[in-house]
Amino acid sequence: MFILNGLVFVLIGLEFPYVLENIDRQQLILLIGYSFIFCLVALIIRMARVFLQKINIDRAFRKTQSSRFEDAQLDWKSSLIISWSGMRGIVSLATALALPVTLTDGSAFPQRDTIIFIAVVTVLITLVGQGLSLPMLVKRLNVSTDKKEDQRIDLPSKITGR
Repeated sequence: MFILNGLVFVLIGLEFPYVLENIDRQQLILLIGYSFIFCLVALIIRMARVFLQKINIDRAFRKTQSSRFEDAQLDWKSSLIISWSGMRGIVSLATALALPVTLTDGSAFPQRDTIIFIAVVTVLITLVGQGLSLPMLVKRLNVSTDKKEDQRIDLPSKITGR
């Protein structure tokens, strides 16, 4: 998986200069704004998904009192950290890079450069913005990093009973 992620970034490096040549300089700010909007919407959707999953696991534990659901329960701080630490958009970026340069009739693929630019900026925002702010979020939430509290669980054995 790391090799594939690295390959996508190599492809970005090869393709992005050509994409920048074909984008009108006056539209750059607008396209960067669109990227921020996409990041915000994706973050809200991810947070909703993580917190809904937390609610479902809590509900399942209350209903069954099963230890496998108890082990999967998270507090709101952990759910927020999980929500914030996700979303890099590599799959979206790989999809954008896979768009053909021309259509079957020989005409240029419409807005291909714009799509690639927005995908690259979105990935950069999530990598740099969320990545660099994650330690501050953890510190602000006052999440304990005490080794005694941070016990690793062998989830497959907890779930399967092996």
